[in-house]
Amino acid sequence: DPLTVGVVQLDTRQVDLDAVFDLLLLAAGDDAKMQAEMKKQFDQGRQMAQAWLSGFHEAGGSEAYLGVSLAYLAGEAPIFLVFPMNDDANAQAMRELVSGVLPDPQMRMKIVDGHLIAAPQHVLEKIEIQPGAAPKVLGEALHSDDHATLRAVFTPYQDVARVINELMPTLPPQLGGGPSSDLTSGMQWARLTLTTRPKVSLNITIQATDAAAAARVKPVIDRMLTAVVNQAEINQGLVQAAKTLSPKVKGDQLVVQLDEPQLRDLMQRVLGPEILRARDQAKRTVALSNARQLVLMAIMYAADHKDKYPEHFVDFVSYGSGLQPFVHPMSDMTAPVDADKMSQDELRKWLNDNAGFVYIKPAVPMNKLKEPHKIIVIHDKAVYAPDQAVVAFADGHAEVMPRERLEKML
Repeated sequence: DPLTVGVVQLDTRQVDLDAVFDLLLLAAGDDAKMQAEMKKQFDQGRQMAQAWLSGFHEAGGSEAYLGVSLAYLAGEAPIFLVFPMNDDANAQAMRELVSGVLPDPQMRMKIVDGHLIAAPQHVLEKIEIQPGAAPKVLGEALHSDDHATLRAVFTPYQDVARVINELMPTLPPQLGGGPSSDLTSGMQWARLTLTTRPKVSLNITIQATDAAAAARVKPVIDRMLTAVVNQAEINQGLVQAAKTLSPKVKGDQLVVQLDEPQLRDLMQRVLGPEILRARDQAKRTVALSNARQLVLMAIMYAADHKDKYPEHFVDFVSYGSGLQPFVHPMSDMTAPVDADKMSQDELRKWLNDNAGFVYIKPAVPMNKLKEPHKIIVIHDKAVYAPDQAVVAFADGHAEVMPRERLEKML
């Protein structure tokens, strides 16, 4: 429709899964453990993705589109997915395949003029196929002679540009500052193109109204990149990335062209540290859950033994579901699954050797504790997280605190 402002086009026939997953694997950098973890996950993902693509092609599909339209802002997310079907397509098979990859399970589907459309209900009720109704510049941006795997196109809606200019004449410091009009009035559309065959490449093209506008837009983008790099939480790999992503002016266009070596370098610099940080955060969350489980085991034991706390971890085992809660996720260890077949001596030895947490028996019975929320019962070993400690208290709650604070409390 005329209010469509963004489109992502995926040509599934051009997808090279090996190239995509190999590129993503570079984010692990030189971390051998991370490489092994990601490769295992990616191998499973690759198989699932290949099976889905094969089924999609057999059902009569080849391309997929995601659109964003201002016409549907009144309800939920103003997005829609469109899957063109060939004349002998298997509509039921297409529906089943698409339903498994929808970003929102609440999305509904219908077939309109040979296209399977998935969207929130309020969008689906209004949407229809209107050839030529989309903004002309959007069609121009989508059209290119390359054999791209993915194209993502954005075009600023004129009324939105006018509102931005009126309400925010100067861009905020987080976006580099400067007049908003340099960006809103100078840019017609922006396109990101990812190619995976025969070689991986990434191109970004910004179409300006003319050569003079392109020259005005470039410093705005450079200031934005610099502002992003200067954010306190951003990793240092972005400093070089900002230089790599700085566009070159070519007539009335601004262009960024990254070949495979440049793209690989960018992945390692930018995504590598972020993925490692996310992995550590996820493992800290698991450690927090484990500590909470352990202290609850101690509380259940005390409730069954006249408020007396257990003497050793080995007394906890029967109050939980196996030995895995005793393992610190940073250790990458897997607990034995046959704990119920191990003797008390075997359990005690395994826990002494492998438990990633420390148990501190409270000095008084549970019913005598005056401030249980201040009494530490479980904490993780410093070897796994020297700066941040996971701590569980006698009232059952667990939290993350600086290791230095834990040591003072102990």
